[in-house]
Amino acid sequence: MAINVPAPDFSNAKNMEEKFQILADSYNMLRKELDYILQNLSYDNFDSISAKNIKGVTIRGGKIIGAEIEGGQLNINDAYIVDAEGNVQMLGSILLGGNIIWTEPVVQYQYSSDNQNWHTNYIEGDIYRRESWDGGITWQPGYQFIGINGADGQDGSDATVPDYIKSTYIGQTKILSPDIIGGMFYATGQGRNGGAAYYIYNGVSGTGDNTIPVNMKGYISYDDNGAGTEEEDKQRVFFKSQPGVALKIEAGGNMSIEAKGGTIYIMSDVRFYGDVDGVVAKFA
Repeated sequence: MAINVPAPDFSNAKNMEEKFQILADSYNMLRKELDYILQNLSYDNFDSISAKNIKGVTIRGGKIIGAEIEGGQLNINDAYIVDAEGNVQMLGSILLGGNIIWTEPVVQYQYSSDNQNWHTNYIEGDIYRRESWDGGITWQPGYQFIGINGADGQDGSDATVPDYIKSTYIGQTKILSPDIIGGMFYATGQGRNGGAAYYIYNGVSGTGDNTIPVNMKGYISYDDNGAGTEEEDKQRVFFKSQPGVALKIEAGGNMSIEAKGGTIYIMSDVRFYGDVDGVVAKFA
């Protein structure tokens, strides 16, 4: 948009009156041109505006390209607002294609030993911590984040222990109980000449792991120290009682003694107090 009004031309004026008339006509043309411009002053009639400073209450338009905004605040449809202090309010979402770089950590910590005097770096003895979620401007209340030993409380009452627990003991190497019932028991102890054995004692001394059996009466043992003769093989199982302790095998019904693949040898005198039927005896 431009003003197309030629300058007054006084070359053909014959007197002063004609010059004033030419000047008045030129003024009227300028006034009409200005009225037209003011009546049609809209962005559709401007290709560009070049100025060092533009001041106004409201600037309306399509695009602002390459502008630097200084001072004031930025408000885009009340959905994105940046005030003069740099605080941002945003109602929409962030589509992030790069990195967010913080000049200061957003979440900061301080430590204290008494929940009153605070410092940035943790030192030994600090048991309280507080947090700032806005880079250190404001701080949340402190809280204890390291536990300390509490006062020793009152001893509890003794538990009620059942009698069956009191009368038994199970340790790493010993089991003490009046009765042990099971399907299979394995002898791994040291018996006659180093063999495995079940010992038979007539009492105990001490308690717990300090319990020891006393007054041994006999044992059932295995060893491989037999004479290696026809009468006594190298490998054998002993039913042995201590001196002065008799060994009795009593059956409530019939009794069978059999040596499969071998012979029964009796190495001592034999006395029969009952009848012996159907026996073919061979005496050496």
